[in-house]
Amino acid sequence: MRKKYTFLVPTWNRKDSIEKCLDSIFSQTIKDFEVIVLDDKSEDNTLEILEEKYKGKIKIIKHKKNMGISVSRNDLIKEVKTKYFTFVDSDDYIEDVLLEKCDKYLSNKNDLDLLCFCYKEKDIDGNFIRDVKKRESSVISGEELITMWIKDSSSFDTPVCYMYNTKFFKSNKFKYEKNRNHEDFALTPLILLKAEKVVSLSDVLYTVVLSKNSLVRPNRTEGLKKNIYDKLYHYDNLIKKISKMKIKKENKDYIYSFLANEILGDVNKLLGEDGKDFVRELKKREVHKFLLENTFFNKIKKYIISKNYKFYFLFGGK
Repeated sequence: MRKKYTFLVPTWNRKDSIEKCLDSIFSQTIKDFEVIVLDDKSEDNTLEILEEKYKGKIKIIKHKKNMGISVSRNDLIKEVKTKYFTFVDSDDYIEDVLLEKCDKYLSNKNDLDLLCFCYKEKDIDGNFIRDVKKRESSVISGEELITMWIKDSSSFDTPVCYMYNTKFFKSNKFKYEKNRNHEDFALTPLILLKAEKVVSLSDVLYTVVLSKNSLVRPNRTEGLKKNIYDKLYHYDNLIKKISKMKIKKENKDYIYSFLANEILGDVNKLLGEDGKDFVRELKKREVHKFLLENTFFNKIKKYIISKNYKFYFLFGGK
């Protein structure tokens, strides 16, 4: 009998964390799931651990060369045959009641496109950093949910912490962008905006482990520059695609303002000529025009930033 859920685990060089990750999946109180792990040509003994300890318990896919996280996610999704799937990154882990909590909402009666849950962050030594909470919702549209989260200043663009309806995901031909960082920023808003029926849970069911060598925290200038310009590339695509969607004007204004704030938050990260070049790119796009003017504070903020993008830091990235 076919299972209902699939856990997708992309991994690369995670010999120190892959067992904790997979053991947390196999500790689920509901067993109606299968696990697919993709090894992205690990250079340590991650693959040996998978083949020895989890033989017969998981499906293993192997890349012949390192392809990156976006390709890994896309290739994993191709293998899904169950009604729902979710991602668990191989340095993270989940609560044993995750499926139990989700299963209460994922009945045939609801037939949700998406179910979202919350997460906590810890450092590599297991020290608690923070809970990343979102407001709970009834069954609403993804457009309503993303607008609610933006108004709440909630974080939502990570690809984990969602249970995806496989038919919904594949019929929309969603794909993570190859060879680009911030693939989550690029795709998650579009997934939400396409979803007709979603539910947000307030339960913290996932733990994100923040490692020192995280992709989004590069130490080298070139790595930082690529991150920022990849994000700008995604910003351009999101503005273009969202402009063609049938969305309420008020909601679209909030979404555009969110995207503008996200990209303006990078204006002071590059130094010297790199910083000046980036500001010129933002001015060329008139990014400030998307900032909301719904309060006196926001009107002042928009005016000041329109005169000098570098003053964005004055507003604490909000």
